[in-house]
Amino acid sequence: MSQFKFSIKTRNNRWLVIPILLVSLALLAWSDANFIVPLKNLSETSKGNDFGVFWTASRTIWQGENPYDSGQGGIFYNIWMGTGGTTYDVFISPYYLTAIFMPLAVFPLGISVTLWLLLSQLLMASALVFILKSSQPEYNPLWLLQGLGIILIWRYTFLVMMGGNISLLLLFAMATSYYFSFNKRPFTAGLFCGLLILKPQTVFLIVPLLLLVPSSSQNRKGKRLA
Repeated sequence: MSQFKFSIKTRNNRWLVIPILLVSLALLAWSDANFIVPLKNLSETSKGNDFGVFWTASRTIWQGENPYDSGQGGIFYNIWMGTGGTTYDVFISPYYLTAIFMPLAVFPLGISVTLWLLLSQLLMASALVFILKSSQPEYNPLWLLQGLGIILIWRYTFLVMMGGNISLLLLFAMATSYYFSFNKRPFTAGLFCGLLILKPQTVFLIVPLLLLVPSSSQNRKGKRLA
């Protein structure tokens, strides 16, 4: 009965969803900028901050230069040191990875870091939604809140957000691919599965497992019919 009342209330107040979402995103961005970002000085490039490397490489490309040319006096070096960075790093990731960060590279590093944190957190929440929808016959929003609470207090998740890497993006790609594959939408599943190429070393482990999802869901369907 409580779930029924929740669904009715949601339908009657659907117009509140967008304002509440916008306010929530604004509060999240504010907390990121004022509490999470300053903890590790993410607005300055430094070793251990993957986002700083991605941002610098993308900004170098915007200026028509090679991001792998990181010698002193080059564009990459000047951009890196121009943020106040001290410890120096180089870009060794696949070139196409910068395509994700090119839109963010037009902003100053501090703003870009906050936007990336916000995007990562949204991807993390979306991944949890797809996981819950795939594993439970009925979706309960309270499970989402409980799951987010558990994830956010997990030390590794916090370190991922501090490090600015793409782990949460890869989690989103895996969960989304699994969900659409489980629901017999292979082309959409393949599209999201393709995002894993951003981290080539994950492909050889994760993709074979994701390819097992259609047969697994088919076997489960057969058991239900039996």
